[in-house]
Parts: sequence; C-alpha cells; structure tokens
Amino acid sequence: MQKNPFIGINPYINSWLQTPSDADGLAGWGAFHAAHVVVMAEVLQEALPEHYVAFAEQSIQSTILQNAPVPTMVFDLDELDDFPEPIKRVVIREFREGRVGKPVTAIELLSPTNKLPKSDYYLYQRKRQEVLASGVSLAEVDYLHESRPILPQIPQYSDQPNSHPYYVLVTDVRHTQPRKTVNVFAFGINEMIPHVPIPLIGDDWAMFDLGRAYALTIRRGAWGRLIDLMIGNNLHTAQFESYHPKDQAWILSQMKGITP
Repeated sequence: MQKNPFIGINPYINSWLQTPSDADGLAGWGAFHAAHVVVMAEVLQEALPEHYVAFAEQSIQSTILQNAPVPTMVFDLDELDDFPEPIKRVVIREFREGRVGKPVTAIELLSPTNKLPKSDYYLYQRKRQEVLASGVSLAEVDYLHESRPILPQIPQYSDQPNSHPYYVLVTDVRHTQPRKTVNVFAFGINEMIPHVPIPLIGDDWAMFDLGRAYALTIRRGAWGRLIDLMIGNNLHTAQFESYHPKDQAWILSQMKGITP
C-alpha cells in the first residue's frame, strides 16, 4: 500500500495512528505528526507570495559533531528541567527587506491530547485563544475522527446528523476583514482533502493544497508498509468500528479489489 488507494485520508492508517499503545501511549501519532508538519510547511511555501515564509517551528535541532572528543559543556541530566518542544506547527511569517517578521498565521495539526476527553484540551484552548488574541490567524487540521471536534458547534462523527470525520478550521482575525470568522471545511473518507484558503496580511491569501501534503507524507514514510503488515487478510482492523457503518462498507468496497 505504498500508494494511498483512497482519494483522501487513508482510514486504516488514520485509525492505527489513533490506537492507544500500552507501552508508548499513542501508537504512531507523534512520528506522523512530526513528518506531516514538515511536509505541510514545504508544500505551503510553494503557494505563498514571495514576501512570506513558512517554518515548521518549535523543533529540537540535532547536530552531529565531528572531530570533537572533548565536550564543550557537561550537565547532569537531573539539572535539566525544561526541554524545547518538538516540531508542533507551521508558522507563516512576513519576509521583507531581509528580515523575518512576526507570525502572521499559524497552522496546527491537532493531536489526540488537544481534544476531549484528554485533560490537555483545556490547555490547548487557552493557548488557542492567546494566539488569536495576539492577532495571528489560525488554521487547525483535524484528522481525528475518534474524538469530538474542538468546537461544540460542529456535529460529532458519527453520532450526529450532517457530521464528517475530518475538518479544517480557519479562524480569520485580520483587522481588514468586516468580522472575525471561523470557516469550517469538512470532508469524508470518500472525498478529496480540500484546498484550504489561508489568510495572510491585509487582503492576501494563499491556497494550501493540504491533500498534496498528506499524499507526500504517506508516500515518503513507512505508513503504507506498516498497514500492509497489520491488515493482511483482515480488513476489519485498527478500530474499524469507529467509522460509521456506511463508511465501513465504502472502505471495504475500496479494499477488496486491492488486497490479495
């Protein structure tokens, strides 16, 4: 399954990523999150006007030292209390006259810990409001169909009518707009991932091909091979029951012509 047989989100990979692991918490979400955020920044950069730049921020930088047998500094591990956060989001900044400016828009890939019933939901909501209050617009990508949307006004999949498993929320707080809005782009398992309009400065916009970023992430990683090994002949796997019965039937119809 190196090539995603689905036109949008691969439901097998997506369910497995949300499956709890007794040893390490969430099975593969951390690795996927880090990989996807980097690719999102790469794809988004191609769509930005020339005076904007996109960074995958809050990353731990790894450095390989050569010909340095003597450490420059040595610390006891117990003395180190705080560590930088790993790659967490994409941040768009204005770039003019050789200078990188303040954040314009942030793009968050939601993690299971950001959503109810996890306790970090309330911390995320507080940080979310701080970002918006600072004048930075926010796009939130939610592939997590097994937990409730972060806004209570959005119908919960698959219990409520007119619900969808996946969402992208774009909150535009620019002063140039007549009102601050939250635009919700919802899509299903048998639908393409939408192009998402990302607000920039003034009347500037960038059209973000999120589907391309997802496809590149799946193709570059080992996700397809992992699913091949786990599925085998069992198409009902990785919390398959978390999908709506109609979606389960569609998933099976797609896979029966592919698996041996």
